[in-house]
Amino acid sequence: TATTTWGNSGGPLVDATGRVAGINTRIEIKERDGHEFVQPQLNFALEAPLARRLVRDILTNGGRVRRAFLGMEIAQYVPKKSPQKAGKQALPVLVSVMPNSPAAAVLGDDQRGYSVIAVNGVKTRNVAEVLGVLELVAPGAAVALTLENRRGQTQDFTLTSAELTTERLAAW
Repeated sequence: TATTTWGNSGGPLVDATGRVAGINTRIEIKERDGHEFVQPQLNFALEAPLARRLVRDILTNGGRVRRAFLGMEIAQYVPKKSPQKAGKQALPVLVSVMPNSPAAAVLGDDQRGYSVIAVNGVKTRNVAEVLGVLELVAPGAAVALTLENRRGQTQDFTLTSAELTTERLAAW
């Protein structure tokens, strides 16, 4: 646990042994009644492996980070019958597929509502885990999805990611 202050953004977050564990990015600020309040216990940092990858991308790609684009929306499904158990039962679900996207080339409306149970062979239990695996995908790379339908049957799909562009982002 570390509390950062103004001016720490961009600086290293170090562990107890002095090794860089990440890069400080920001402090959470909430607004209430026209006033901004610093939330000193809510600090954000990029993990060191992610920071290294981003710096490498910036240095090798002309000052920019290349991101993969799949064209699908994943959300957390919370069962209506027992929202108190949502943390245990919530599943990442394929909500929509963007037309003319890499996902649309492989997935259709039939797969909407299916649970995402694995990405690239990594089992996923929530949206954060799905996004964590997808964060590592480079443009042009294959992405293996294992989806589970409402009857508990699984299907495997392989998508090829494209590069995220301003136009694709605006179209979404």
